[in-house]
Amino acid sequence: MPTLPLPPTPPDPFAAAARLLAAHTDRITALEERVRALEAERGPTLDDFRPMTTREAADLLRVSPTFVLTLIERGVLARVPFMGSRVLIPRQSVVRLVTEQSTPDDLAAVDSRSDAPNDAVDAVDADLESDGG
Repeated sequence: MPTLPLPPTPPDPFAAAARLLAAHTDRITALEERVRALEAERGPTLDDFRPMTTREAADLLRVSPTFVLTLIERGVLARVPFMGSRVLIPRQSVVRLVTEQSTPDDLAAVDSRSDAPNDAVDAVDADLESDGG
């Protein structure tokens, strides 16, 4: 009895997609570099100065919003004054924390500190109380 030939194996769709993407990788990389250069030339925008909520800061730092409030209470992060009960954090304060205190030991030291008051917030509160506000 004769053996039947096996049907040809279909081409791998992922290999075909990889070949198509490989042809454009250099162009994509060049475009990404150009975008980064344009952003650097542009300078800061209003979005760079928009304050962050505790949730946004927590997501960026990969901690809980409660820990962000602890960082504010201990003076590690600044708080936008005169916002009533709403807590907003200057974006530069979060960037400074990430760039200057990027090791887990630094944050652990913050967590183990005594409950030191946030001097800036306390000073504003004292001024408001003395003005009768």
